[in-house]
Amino acid sequence: MSQKATADFVGDADASVLAEHPDWDGTCTSVPMARTILRDQRLVAPGEKIVLRCCKQASGEWVGPEADHLQDLIACGLVDGTNEKLARDQKQAAVEYARGVNAPLVIEDGQVVSGPRPEFREQTHKDIKALYRDFVRGGPEEMARKERQEARAEQASIKELAAAIKDAVGAAPEPVK
Repeated sequence: MSQKATADFVGDADASVLAEHPDWDGTCTSVPMARTILRDQRLVAPGEKIVLRCCKQASGEWVGPEADHLQDLIACGLVDGTNEKLARDQKQAAVEYARGVNAPLVIEDGQVVSGPRPEFREQTHKDIKALYRDFVRGGPEEMARKERQEARAEQASIKELAAAIKDAVGAAPEPVK
């Protein structure tokens, strides 16, 4: 499941990263995804592998800059071949059963009383890709540019709000003692 980091891997281990994680030897781990995720500004389909900058020690502990992220992915049932993925599948099946996703068609007196409700099923990779269509258009570079643009707009709004609060507080009378 582990492989050595390669020079073409973005974020390859350098001295500063290794210094922050002394137990990590620079080895990366490749894991197959069980569900669609957004990683590094691209949608990763179920069955695709992602490479994380971490490795598992003999003690079973994950170490490296992305060890916590991998543990979160596992805990959420997003990594294929894990017990957590099987548990998530069981929970998803129970949710879909409760929502009536695959309910039988019931007709009484010529009227449909209830039936399957496929609109309440878990979203597929195709569904998610359609939702993110505009966001992922242009590739990872364009997505990163959009995110930076949104962050700048957010910072400008925060500065405006801070100035308005300062003006309001500055104009307020002194509290009564």
